[in-house]
Amino acid sequence: RMNNDSMVTENQIRNDIMSLPPNRRGQLLHWLIEMDQRDWDNELEGDFSGKGPGVALLDQVKEDFRDGRCNRWK
Repeated sequence: RMNNDSMVTENQIRNDIMSLPPNRRGQLLHWLIEMDQRDWDNELEGDFSGKGPGVALLDQVKEDFRDGRCNRWK
């Protein structure tokens, strides 16, 4: 949940973005997408490494495959 200061900042950012020329907005959009993809990759890596929450699921899938309870996708 945002407090009033965060909302003012977000509104200012939105206004600043709208004041950019279209090509600069496109560059900014590209940068934001890249940043979001990096964040997603980092989250997935954390989920499926070490003691991440996805490790147990991954281990179960490997065991099921090894024991013949599932097949390789084609």
